Amino acid sequence: MKEISIELKAVEKFYRDFHALKGISLKVERGSIFAYLGPNGAGKTTTVRILLKLLKPSAGTVVVNADKKRIGFLLENEDLSYRMSTLDYIGFFAELYGVPARNVTPVIETLELDSLLKRPLNQLSKGTKKRVALARALLCFPEVLFLDEPLEGFDPEWQVKFIDILKELAEGGSTIFITSHQLLYMKKFATDFGIINQGKLLGQWKMDEVKDLEKFYLEAVQNA
Repeated sequence: MKEISIELKAVEKFYRDFHALKGISLKVERGSIFAYLGPNGAGKTTTVRILLKLLKPSAGTVVVNADKKRIGFLLENEDLSYRMSTLDYIGFFAELYGVPARNVTPVIETLELDSLLKRPLNQLSKGTKKRVALARALLCFPEVLFLDEPLEGFDPEWQVKFIDILKELAEGGSTIFITSHQLLYMKKFATDFGIINQGKLLGQWKMDEVKDLEKFYLEAVQNA
């Protein structure tokens, strides 16, 4: 059995009277791309924020087996409306993470940001801002990468390029935990998936075990 990178054990989250997560237990193996699927409001983002220690669970155990300096993340709707340049933004986080300059250039090239380095962030398109935020997430050469609805804002060309980047990371041993409701794309590259609905994990499966992901997903959610 492969090493476990991410593990949740009976995780609960309450917001006063609202029960957001109901005993979530799952394991994600190192080097896998785990798609965490569910409707809007199902608890996907809450799970990611707990995994990143941005939220404290009400109960349960959370384990992320990675150097904390090598955990990358991209949250949904990150605000990059700053006046600072793309280069200054990436440079700030490179210094924060202790990443040498020679390791920053490949990330910039991979995300095709070379011609945009002097541009202020608040002048960039939504899709380009997403690429800048992804560059920041990749600076640490992540052992574990958390992505919350990352395909939103990318045009079709960059959705394909993004998938190729994730595949390459996983082949290099990175573990990727990605939330999404774009089933077609998840079927193309995720190795494993789980379905959450109304705060409850309905199950966890290998992607190659399921032929029609959309049908499987709809049946799981409707029968929950």
